[in-house]
Amino acid sequence: MERNTIARLACIAGVVATSFARAQSTGAMPPDHPDLQMQVEAGPKGMLAVHAVQSTQGGEPVLGDMVEVILLHRDLPIKTLTGKLDDQGVLLIGDIPIGVPVSPLVRIHHAGVQYQDSAPDMGPDNANAKIDVKVYEVTDTKPEWGVSLRHMVVEKRSDGYVVSEMMVVENKSDKTWMGDPPDMLKRRNTVPLPLPIGASDVELVQGFHGWCCSAMRDRTLQVQMPFMPGKMTYKFAYRMAPTNGVLDLRVSMPVKADRTSVFVPDDGTKVQASVVVPAGSDTSGAQRLLMYAADNIPADQPVGVVIEPPVAVAVAAPAPVATDRTARTTVLAVGGMVAIVAVGIAWRMLAGKSKPT
Repeated sequence: MERNTIARLACIAGVVATSFARAQSTGAMPPDHPDLQMQVEAGPKGMLAVHAVQSTQGGEPVLGDMVEVILLHRDLPIKTLTGKLDDQGVLLIGDIPIGVPVSPLVRIHHAGVQYQDSAPDMGPDNANAKIDVKVYEVTDTKPEWGVSLRHMVVEKRSDGYVVSEMMVVENKSDKTWMGDPPDMLKRRNTVPLPLPIGASDVELVQGFHGWCCSAMRDRTLQVQMPFMPGKMTYKFAYRMAPTNGVLDLRVSMPVKADRTSVFVPDDGTKVQASVVVPAGSDTSGAQRLLMYAADNIPADQPVGVVIEPPVAVAVAAPAPVATDRTARTTVLAVGGMVAIVAVGIAWRMLAGKSKPT
């Protein structure tokens, strides 16, 4: 079940909050536009079959769980339908408006955890659809898990450096881990994402549900959400400033990492690699990047690079106070774009060498 590759699965509340702005930029009618609502209510209807699949070996049959279906039109929520699974783990919803194309986002609440996936698009040419949603039993026992991939991209800025990361982690069991014992705020830590010494102004990009379900703990970006079976992708960014003329970007993970790669500017920067080795170079826009990579890094092994800039870079000033979402994300936006390009570079350069994610 895809959980992190589609942005609209991240947080419907965020979609609702920005729906009007997005409608203006795309030309789409806002969700409460009378013409759209008329098409939704008075137009033809289709049927969606939702099937919950028990994916924990020996787990009890899934029945009676609450199902929520959020209908998206041009990525904007226009209607929500609810129901309960029958004794076969199935819910048939026959009130899906198909007068306009809709994309159903299906959520199943099972054993205290919400599982969600996107059903096939529905509309005049596809009146009926079905979807299987995997659900799992929960456990308080930490599962075997590992890091499939960690990408770190370094970008030089006038006030320091921006580092963008993408990390793919995998719960190798068939149960959802609820986390460590609750803290004073009743939050439970699951996936730890260690950051280099000196990281600041951390920005959550993808895979998180905001700071309500995340926290910084001793240089570790701590995920505080249930850890479901399979692979999860987390993207985040932060600022770094040189200390004593160098930037130390070495980190270690508490579990084995299948692959780690680091991209640094090819601008005369001196690089001291730790575990990773040179793996080529490529161009991202006007910037040329050097790549360092390593496979099968043991747990607790520091890995990464220490770089010495060719010229002095000023210590980063405090991040400006954001007045809205746009202001907040602008600080690290460029670094995020470089990271996306760097991931593409990595796959081109490592085709046939690295494991698929």
